[in-house]
Amino acid sequence: MGLQSSGKSTMLNLMFGTRLPTSAGRCTRGIFMQLIPSERAEYDYVMLLDTEGLRSNEFHGLKDSVVRDNRLATFGLLPADACILMVSNEDDGALKDVLPMVLLAFKSSNIAEKCGGRIKTKMFFVYRSVDTNDRSKLKRNKQKLHESLMEAAKEVSKSAGESSATARDIEELIFSDLRVEEDEYWGSDVRFMGNLKRSYVPPHDTPEWSYGKDVLKLREYIHARVMKMPGWRATSPKALGEHLSLVWDCICSADFELNFSCRLEYNHYRELQKELQEPKTAVARKYGEVFDKLVEKIRSSRDTVLVEDMEAEVSQVVEEQTQKVMKMAEKARWAQWKAYTEEEWKRSCRNTKEWYKKRVEDLENGVLKYERVIAEYENQCKLEITSKIDSGEWKFVGSTPEDDRELEERFEDYFQKILARAQVAYPPIADSIHQRVMERYDAHGLLTKKFDLYIDSEYNPTVMRNASAGDQSDSNPPVMSNASVGDQSDSNPNPLGRWTQVVSRTTDTIFSYFFRYSEHKSKPSRKEEQTLSKLLAIIDDRLRYCKQFSEVVVDGVIRETSEEVRKAFSREKQTMAHKAVIKDLVSKMTDIQHQWDKDHNVAEKLRLSAKPRLLTFFKGKARGLGATILLIEDLKSLLGDGLKEAYIRQVVKSVTNELTGKTWAQNSIHMRNILDFHLLHLMEEKCDNNDLQVIWCAEDESRHKRHVTDALIQQLVDTKLTTKDWDRFIAKVQYCIRNARKESTADTGGDPLSSFVSALCLLLQTNVDSQLAAEVRERTSNPAHYNSSSNAHISLEVEFYDKKLDGLCQSLKMTSMPAMASSELVEKVQHQLKDQANDLCRPNCTHSCPRCGSSCYNYLNHEGVLHDCIHQPSGLKGSKDRDTRELWEMTCLESLEKKSVMIFSDGDGKESRRVPYSDFAKEFPAWKEPSSTQPTSIYVRESIFFNYQKQLAEYYRRHNVKPCPPHKMPANYNHDLRQLREQLTVKLAKSGDFTSIDDLTHALLGHLPISTSYRSR
Repeated sequence: MGLQSSGKSTMLNLMFGTRLPTSAGRCTRGIFMQLIPSERAEYDYVMLLDTEGLRSNEFHGLKDSVVRDNRLATFGLLPADACILMVSNEDDGALKDVLPMVLLAFKSSNIAEKCGGRIKTKMFFVYRSVDTNDRSKLKRNKQKLHESLMEAAKEVSKSAGESSATARDIEELIFSDLRVEEDEYWGSDVRFMGNLKRSYVPPHDTPEWSYGKDVLKLREYIHARVMKMPGWRATSPKALGEHLSLVWDCICSADFELNFSCRLEYNHYRELQKELQEPKTAVARKYGEVFDKLVEKIRSSRDTVLVEDMEAEVSQVVEEQTQKVMKMAEKARWAQWKAYTEEEWKRSCRNTKEWYKKRVEDLENGVLKYERVIAEYENQCKLEITSKIDSGEWKFVGSTPEDDRELEERFEDYFQKILARAQVAYPPIADSIHQRVMERYDAHGLLTKKFDLYIDSEYNPTVMRNASAGDQSDSNPPVMSNASVGDQSDSNPNPLGRWTQVVSRTTDTIFSYFFRYSEHKSKPSRKEEQTLSKLLAIIDDRLRYCKQFSEVVVDGVIRETSEEVRKAFSREKQTMAHKAVIKDLVSKMTDIQHQWDKDHNVAEKLRLSAKPRLLTFFKGKARGLGATILLIEDLKSLLGDGLKEAYIRQVVKSVTNELTGKTWAQNSIHMRNILDFHLLHLMEEKCDNNDLQVIWCAEDESRHKRHVTDALIQQLVDTKLTTKDWDRFIAKVQYCIRNARKESTADTGGDPLSSFVSALCLLLQTNVDSQLAAEVRERTSNPAHYNSSSNAHISLEVEFYDKKLDGLCQSLKMTSMPAMASSELVEKVQHQLKDQANDLCRPNCTHSCPRCGSSCYNYLNHEGVLHDCIHQPSGLKGSKDRDTRELWEMTCLESLEKKSVMIFSDGDGKESRRVPYSDFAKEFPAWKEPSSTQPTSIYVRESIFFNYQKQLAEYYRRHNVKPCPPHKMPANYNHDLRQLREQLTVKLAKSGDFTSIDDLTHALLGHLPISTSYRSR
């Protein structure tokens, strides 16, 4: 084995008398095998493997050249008893790069387990065409070779999880007693030889006999070294075949996409990222702990909490971790990323701080405020009911059914008045978003004669929103986004459809409306279009964490967009640009506020949750029930309503915590492997509708990723939703109730019922759920509700503690586990992941490449980082050649390298303009320009494009596409599906996320991406 033209075939010809072709350049292709008879007693034959030269000129610059070299070296080295590594002159850099990759593949394979981690192959390094008289130089070369190999072996051991291995362990286990003696030349596995010929100019180009003698001595030395190997014996053809199968499996499962220097650098980078996770997690964990304390403080005392209080508590931890990161950045192995490390740390701290600051503000102004309003209404109703009944204003007698109906009618009349008051005091504001936005524009002085920004009646945000929501349903795939690639057509009706992210049809309509029907009747210039894309990106960026209408957010949008509009547009077009921003802002803010109003409708919440409790309280007071009975009834109602939600919060928190240990939740490349595994499974399972499933998944990777993520989360959720787990949860609540009795009886002062409630809430907060404790505290802590203050001297030992509390515990024990849709919990887990600031577990970005459909592999809301992805063949998204209508076979990267163009169409489907792929980043400012990436990452996508041409054409038949013809189809798209599956199986098994591959298959199988009734585009 060696570089091209290093003398490999010549060496074997001299050593064994073979006639392998030799000349300058490429003679051997692939691996040449020849069986040579032997007269030695130890073996009958010698099998020679003559490998093609590494780093050959024919493959220079091709994307698979590194993979090819690594595979050739692995197949040449691992099956052999002895391997001669040829070096021409002193150029051994290639071998130093390739050998560690072979060792790394070996350490990760089944061969290593079978061989005890030791490579059985004896390696012999032969340097030819060197000056053999300079002994001191040869000695230095040996030392450098040995040091280089040992350093590489250490990195291999570290990559294989053997960081504690000693230098002796590494040398013995990996290099199998490599001898690099400094003095005894013929006892060394490293040999230096002169030239093969005396001269390379006729007539003196005759063989150098000393060279031939050295080759024969080397042959005998190799024989002796192999014979002395402990336990060596000749290999039978059957054993050789089995061993070659293991070697082939090793090659198929290995990651050969990088050379060793790049792999080493990549490993150092990954190590740095892993080390950075610890301080990031420490800071995020401290913020989380302080935030939880603030939540409890706000709920229990209703004190106003300043964000500065939270920052003061975490400042020490932030400073300690900052010092740790600065020391980390000074280490030599990470020195090249020092600036990046410092900037990344500052960004992480800034994002975590801003995120928790926003959560505190949302908590005080949103969720907690809403919860307090509901509790205050309920408490006020109880006081009014108590006052009216005690004063005699409301009089009730009897307990017949007619009396019950009268009670319910009286309560209904009263409660409707309460709902009317709540609707007036807390009305939904989604329909007033337009007016509120215009008020902010007025506050900024933009509603002047210069800008007529009032929107006409043709625009209806609600209609636009509903239309958009209908087009973007995941349950029924949306109409295809007809972005095309290369010399292809784009039937997108909007010439401005090159938004930086996935543009909704709502936004398309908004922008095209103003520029199509403006008084100038002119299309925007390219600079104006790019500015419009930037304006939309500003709006999206500002609305990332927005959960309800916020004047601060709107003001930020107005300031940033106004500056961009002023710089990019002429005076007469600035009004149109401002109107476009207003339309998009109003539409998206209205969507956000509609969701908020739906989740935080005070009147609706009172009707659904508070009304049953108030009716029970109303009936109890009307019939003169005692304070203890009223309290027990309230506790039954509160716990009955709240236990399910508290249990759901416990399950969601448990699943979220477990996800932090899942590789697929941390590593987008690993998630890509799972997606590819799912695609392969769908391709191999010949079931009805599977072809449609495959194409639907490949068309939009982000959509496929959401589906698979939901399936994996649901698998975790299902393991938590068990009767046994529910019983444990109920037991905790019973424990709190019984121990609250002990805590309250120890308190000799004050109202006994109030003491019991306080003790119960504290125990619930500590042992069960803080939110459940807050709800009980808010609705039962007022003694006036139960008239217990006048009876404080009465002992509750028998009546309350022994009878009613025991009855409450028994009723809880009989409570069966409520029916819960696991899909509902999956959605809550996803929401929880979005709400946390821990980089160890955060949802991936939901945007797909606007040209090929591959998903961005960054985290959700990756501030300051451009979208990027591993681009797939664009025809999978329906892109086609403009002239032939044939599905486009190239990826975005290949289209860029081959200088293809993007074609955009006007509203009538006619070509409007062409843009070179070199302007990809200008057309899509939020996306990184396609760049070189790992080629094996799209092998599955290439296979789909190769094997599903007929199905793709049928899927996109409404767009008049044709299959890619055979002469255009890249031959390297025809991958071995079994081999791809084996590679993915090995990679997924290493993650430890699943007990077995069957476990993953089971999680994915029960969740078909789309309905079987859906047929095509």
